[in-house]
Amino acid sequence: MQMSLNSVAARLLVPAAIVAIAAVACSSSSPSNDPVNSAVEATTSGPANSTAEPTTSGPANSTAEPTTSGPAAAREQADAPLISEPEWVRGRLQTIQGVWGFTPDGIDWQNSYDLRQMRGQPAWFGSTGSNGWAGAGQAIPHSVMHELGHSYWGRFPVDGRPDLAPGPPGQEEGDIQRIVEAYRGDLLTFMRQPPDRFEPLRDRFRNLPNLDRGDLPDLAHFGEAEIVYFTGGDIDLVPPILRKYYSSYLTSDGVAGDLPDWAAALAWWFGLDDEQRDDAGQVFGLQHFPLDPYENVAGAEDAELSAAISSLLEGEERQRLVDFADQFDEIKTQRSALTDATGTDRGFNFWARYLRDMFELHSEYPDVLAGGSGARGRELGATLDAYRDLDPLPPNEQAARYRALSGESGARDSATVRDFRDFAPLLKARTLLELFPAGSEAGTESVEAAASAYADELRALVAIADAALDNGSTDPVAAAAALADQLSEFSDDELAGRIDTIFDTMRESEPEIAREVIAEIPDLLLLRLLDVRPSAARAVEIPPERLLNAAGVTPGASPNALVKGIALLSENSSGNFAIDKPFDEAMYALLDGIAGTDPDLVLRVFAETDLRPLPWVAGHGEQAVTVLGADPIRSAVTLGSYDGPEPTAERIVRRLAYADAETAATLLLAFLEVGRADVLTGTLNSIAYDAYWDGLGAGPAGRLESAAALLLALRDRLGEGQTAGLVGGGVPDYLAAVAAGELEPEYRSRHLDTLRELARAASSIEDERFFESLSVVVRDA
Repeated sequence: MQMSLNSVAARLLVPAAIVAIAAVACSSSSPSNDPVNSAVEATTSGPANSTAEPTTSGPANSTAEPTTSGPAAAREQADAPLISEPEWVRGRLQTIQGVWGFTPDGIDWQNSYDLRQMRGQPAWFGSTGSNGWAGAGQAIPHSVMHELGHSYWGRFPVDGRPDLAPGPPGQEEGDIQRIVEAYRGDLLTFMRQPPDRFEPLRDRFRNLPNLDRGDLPDLAHFGEAEIVYFTGGDIDLVPPILRKYYSSYLTSDGVAGDLPDWAAALAWWFGLDDEQRDDAGQVFGLQHFPLDPYENVAGAEDAELSAAISSLLEGEERQRLVDFADQFDEIKTQRSALTDATGTDRGFNFWARYLRDMFELHSEYPDVLAGGSGARGRELGATLDAYRDLDPLPPNEQAARYRALSGESGARDSATVRDFRDFAPLLKARTLLELFPAGSEAGTESVEAAASAYADELRALVAIADAALDNGSTDPVAAAAALADQLSEFSDDELAGRIDTIFDTMRESEPEIAREVIAEIPDLLLLRLLDVRPSAARAVEIPPERLLNAAGVTPGASPNALVKGIALLSENSSGNFAIDKPFDEAMYALLDGIAGTDPDLVLRVFAETDLRPLPWVAGHGEQAVTVLGADPIRSAVTLGSYDGPEPTAERIVRRLAYADAETAATLLLAFLEVGRADVLTGTLNSIAYDAYWDGLGAGPAGRLESAAALLLALRDRLGEGQTAGLVGGGVPDYLAAVAAGELEPEYRSRHLDTLRELARAASSIEDERFFESLSVVVRDA
């Protein structure tokens, strides 16, 4: 088996990284939904709760304190640093200021803020808020910008809101809390607004995990810290309702220059070549947006990432290599070198990831360590070069070469011997098992000791994986049962942290046998994984029906058991919609099977669980029509109960009209009957930008046709006059939002554009006249 240790370490690091996100982000979006950037450690509690201690993506209650009296405290290195802390901080600020479009006041604030270099702590990124300080352990622009995003709150006025004016430095945290709470409220309102030109940004937030029904930590977190990244620093891409918070901070000159709107941003992104898009993704979060609905937007022919920004990004990557050489010995000896801002020691896994990053950067910029970082840099570069030669070798040859170069076979080159042991995490996993047999001891303070300890843990996990593979070659079911027995001895934390390594080891050694064994995991273990590691319970080898079976979600289940099982599955999301999708689709398919015979039960599922109704309506229109049309009043009450940012009743009904406008119209009248006229008018307002997005080729086919059918269905039920009254009755809603600065002034003109397009495409003179009459109503309202 040719499994690199880095691949194992990287997988173990995923929960601590964003993907977008992963995260993030981040996910998502991302992003994964949110495949956001693995290098960024995101703060969780937000600036209002970060008055003293920085927090990041680790445990919510963990805190961190710098282990020195200040980032420039005495160092154990004998040599003077290659770059002083003030110079290092100034370099990071000059980079972000050269990338994103800040105002002079914004630049002044950044230059005056207490940003610190967390020297010797490459895992460290965090913020203590605007009254405190922020720190960064590496020269990663997005990471620095994220932490300054948390530090930002309370330092600038909110345009048009004198009641939210920031106080002087040192103001009470309650003042900052009021600003943050106002922002969060506006962010939630933005998510619930009808579609407009800012839909791509809504889609990005909508792709965050756990967003439905008011579960909002990720929305608040990324909304507070990532707006600059998500918009490329362009104020024109910040929605009107949020723009007042950034009007003193951002300009219209962002990463992509002066973009007028999101359509132009998408065209710019799609027009970049692959290399430039990779670079642009480091400073403009479009790589983590769900872009499928916009893939038909034509790419701009002249799209490019400015040479100045590309140069800045290259400079930061080179700086990371300089810092690596400058701080390597300090990192090895500092007790908390691998501790992040939550106080979590990232340990061997982070060290492996960090060394792999440096290995790849050195491969791209070999001149930095060779000539731009002193004698120590040259030594480290030579060691990385030697590991480059080792990288493709099988484990037994790697081990032999390692012994020779690390001094075990008599080598006496001091630099090679000194560094080679510290770079052991770059070796393949099987190499580590050979080099560090059970019970071996290295120096208690050395990095090699961490490799030895990790090899002991890895050895136990590989033994479990190998036993499952050996048994699985003849009897996968028995092998899966034996594997479950072994894993039952793990605590929940141990199981969550180690199951991916076990599965990956099996896959990389014997993929076919691994597939058969993992697919037969007993229900008890599946349900435990669903609780402690939901993504592992949704492993690619596990058919969705197996997991549904384990949760009691079967065609023959009682109504209560069905609701309970779907609630269990939907509450334990993997956090990645791409991973969850086949399992959600399996639940949708099961619900489709009972939609015709028991529509009330299907509606109950959506009322009592977190299963997302919008994808079901979009992808299962016929069944959605059956269920939501069976009892319109009950459906209206159920859909009207959603109070989170996603989904909204208006978007669900609007999507239903794609499948059957008559049923959608019936449902709107039911909302009227239960006292929710706002849903009816909001749904009618949601067509305002249909012509705009249809003209760009974005979104599902039939956008304008379904809008026309919905309006005609209402006309046929209520008559022209009453329908016109309902359409006109929604106009004051968005005009009030326009007047309050919460929607664009062009909203009514876009509405008129759509109605004119409907009139132009009408199939009869009567229908054309009807749409023209609606235009008059909207124009005069």
